[in-house]
Order: sequence, then C-alpha cells, then structure tokens
Amino acid sequence: MKKNTKTRLFYIHTPKTGGTSVNQYFMKVYPETALVHVEADLKKETNLDLSKYDFISGHLTFPAVSSLLDPSWRKMVTFREPYSFVVSHMCWIRRLADEDQRENFQKHPENIQKIAVKMKEFDFSIAGDIRSFISWLEEFGFSYLHNTQTIFMSPKKNIKRALLNLDSVEFVGTLERLDDFLAYVSYKLSLELTFHGAPIANVNRRNYGFNIDDTETRKELYPLIKKDIVLYDAALKRLDKDILSCKGFSVELPLGKKTFLHNLRLMEKIKNFKFY
Repeated sequence: MKKNTKTRLFYIHTPKTGGTSVNQYFMKVYPETALVHVEADLKKETNLDLSKYDFISGHLTFPAVSSLLDPSWRKMVTFREPYSFVVSHMCWIRRLADEDQRENFQKHPENIQKIAVKMKEFDFSIAGDIRSFISWLEEFGFSYLHNTQTIFMSPKKNIKRALLNLDSVEFVGTLERLDDFLAYVSYKLSLELTFHGAPIANVNRRNYGFNIDDTETRKELYPLIKKDIVLYDAALKRLDKDILSCKGFSVELPLGKKTFLHNLRLMEKIKNFKFY
C-alpha cells in the first residue's frame, strides 16, 4: 500500500460507530505514521509531537480537534443509526458488570461502574424498565448517554452548532455504510490499494433484552437521541452528496462482496464507476 504524503487525516472517533474498524484500516494504510487513541497520549504528554503522523484518531470533539491541529489536516468522522447507537452504548456499559469483565470493570470511572451495576436490576425487554432506568440516570446526574453523537460535534449539544461544525468536516460517514465511506475516502486521498472492505472489530453480541424494532422500546429511547437523529440524517445526506459528486469514482472489491454502494440507483448515477 502506498500513501499520499501530502494529506494528513484526523479521525474524530465517536464511540460505537465503527471506529475500531476505521483505525485498523488506516493503520494498514499508514503502518509507520498512524496514532490511535490520541486522547490517552495527550493526557500523559502535553507536548506530544503530532507533526510526525499522517493519521491520528481519538475520542475528541470537533472543537478540541480544531484547536489542536493546524488547517492542513483534514477531518473525518463517522456516525451510527441513533437507536442502534444508544442501545450499543448502554449494552457496552451493562457488559462491564458481567462476571467475565471484572478486570475491565475496575479500569473504568466510579460513575460508569455504578451505572453498570445498577443496570443489572432492569429487564430491558420491558419498555417500563427502560423508562425507569432513564429516569434513574437523570436522577444520578449522568447525561452522557443523551445525544452522545451530537456531543462530538458540539460539546454543549447545540444541534445548530453541531450541524455547522459537520459542514466543516471533510469526510463524513456512517457505520451502516462503512465500506462505501472508506472506499470514498481512499479514492479522494489517492491511496493505491485494493479495497477488501472494512475489518469488523470490537463487536458486542449481547443485547440484554433491548429490541430496537419494538415500537414501545423506540418510544422510550427517543428522548435520549432526538438531536442525534437530526445529526445522523444530515450525515447520511452528506455521504450521498459526496459520493454522487465524485466523478470517475472506482473501487476494487473481491467477487462475491456486496456492492460497494448499498443503493444501486446511486451507482448508476456515478460516471465511470467500475465494480470488480
């Protein structure tokens, strides 16, 4: 793989949106000049030299990244369907209270530990229990599960500001269309590679009773994600717009792989698109 040395990329790693897969992909593209989880390094070293990297990833907000880097860096971010996102996030916290997670449990802040333990008292297949848990969260004073994706664009959860900041991000993608997104970014950065799809990583298979297809469940979860829904819709439209405006877009995929674009009608609109 050969990288384009003229472009440096910062990935705003919104949790639970395919970030581990994105990191693994670009660590292969930039094997010697990639730095992931930069937020941890910044806590240890205030004078961290970022100039020697071509790809950096971290759980940092848009304002934090903008203040940290010079304008030559391009920014990238991914989002996730909001109902799936908030359930994944809650299941991640709940899993910390499982018996096989004792060591991992101890690594997390006390408030996360308390929430994980408290979650064991609820049956999340019951809408009333979801409502009771959210009420308990509010009483506990923990608001991080409320519109978490919006936080990464606007820490104060101002949706207008979040949308404005989104417009300033060069590459906007979603977990649900991660292959589409990474193929598009690779093309725009002139990366010479054979694209075989994003690696699948860091997947929690346990849902603890949550069913996002259930109408009552979605009704109870909605207050946690109403701003995220607006942001996600904007991200989807942005990704479609970026792909459709890209002339001569081609990507190599192995035979048998799902089509690079999930929507065949979009594919027909892209001139010179080649599917292998």
